[in-house]
Amino acid sequence: MDLSLFLDERPRKILLISIGVLMAISVFFLIVSIILWIQNRMESDRRLRERAKWQTKLYDCLSGSGAPDDFKLVVSRSEVPNFMDFLMEHASRLRGEELLILSSIAAPYLRGIAQTFNRGDLYHQAWATRILGTFGLPVYRPYLLSALSHRSPHVVMTAFRCLIAYGDPQSFDILVWSLSRFEKWNRNLLALLVASIGKNSIEVIRKGFEDESQPYFVRVILCTALREMGDIPSADIAAKILRKKTHIELAFACIRLIRNLGGKQHADLIRSLCGQENKMFRAQAIRAIGRLGDETDLPLLKAGLDDPSPWVALYCATALKDIHMEPLLKEIARSNHPRAALASQVLELS
Repeated sequence: MDLSLFLDERPRKILLISIGVLMAISVFFLIVSIILWIQNRMESDRRLRERAKWQTKLYDCLSGSGAPDDFKLVVSRSEVPNFMDFLMEHASRLRGEELLILSSIAAPYLRGIAQTFNRGDLYHQAWATRILGTFGLPVYRPYLLSALSHRSPHVVMTAFRCLIAYGDPQSFDILVWSLSRFEKWNRNLLALLVASIGKNSIEVIRKGFEDESQPYFVRVILCTALREMGDIPSADIAAKILRKKTHIELAFACIRLIRNLGGKQHADLIRSLCGQENKMFRAQAIRAIGRLGDETDLPLLKAGLDDPSPWVALYCATALKDIHMEPLLKEIARSNHPRAALASQVLELS
C-alpha cells in the first residue's frame, strides 16, 4: 500500500529526521563507549605495569635485599594514591616486622596525605584516615583523634578501628567516649572491637560501664565487651546497675554478664527479677538461674513451666537440666503436662 495516500510531505520529513537523529545518537553513544573502554583498558594496563614494578622492589625489601628508600626513584607524585592502595593490600596480610617495613616504605608519603586530610570528599577523608592509621601511628595520632569527631560516622569508624588495632593506651578514654557516635551500629560488633583492645583497657571499660552519664547503648556495648573479656569483677558492677531502674536493653546485657561471670552471691538478685512483667526480662533472669541457682529454685522453675511465654518455659526447662533435675524433666515429658513436648526436646539436647 502506498503510504503517500495517508501521509503528506511534512510528517514524512519529520519521521525521517527523527530516525536520523536517533541513529546519530546511537552512533555517538557507541563511540563514547568505545573511547571509555579504551581509556579504562589503558588505565588498567598502566596500573598493572606500576604494580609489577613495585612488587619486585617490595619483595626485595621484605627479604632484606632492598631498602625502603629504593621506592623514591620509582614512585612519582601522581602515583602516590595508587601506591598507598598497593601497600594497603599487603598490609592486611602482614604482621610484626614485615608490617613495620611497609610503614617505613610509606613514611615519606604520609606528610603529603596528612596535609590533605581535611580536604576532598568524605571518601578521600576516610581513605586518608585509613592510610595514616595503618602506617602513621603514633606520629599521626592527633589526626586520628581529630577524626573521631568527624561529621561522617564512616570516617569515625575508620579512625576508631585503626586506634583499636594499634592498641594505644592513651586513646582508650577517647575511644570509649566516641562510642556514642555509633547508636545505629551493631552492638555486638562494636563490643568485639572494644574487647580486642585487651586487658590494658579493662579499667577504662569498667569505668565507662558504670558511668550513668553515658548513653545506655554505650554501656550495653561496654557490658558486652567485658563479658567477652571474661572480666569477673564487672559482675558486681552489673548487679549494682540492676538494683536501679535502668533501660531494659542494658538490664538484659547485665543479666547476661552475671549469667556468664557472676557467682552465688548474685543469685538472690536474679531470683528477684524472675517475676518481672516483661516476658523477655523474665526469660533472661530464668536463664541465669540455670547457672547460678540450685535445688532451692525448684518451685520457681516448676512454676515457670506454666508461664504463658514459651521463652520463659523453655529457659525454665533448660535451667532444670542445668541444676541436674533431669528426673523431674523426664517425669514431665511422660505426663500430660502442656510443656511435655518441650521437656522432651530439652532432654534430647546435648
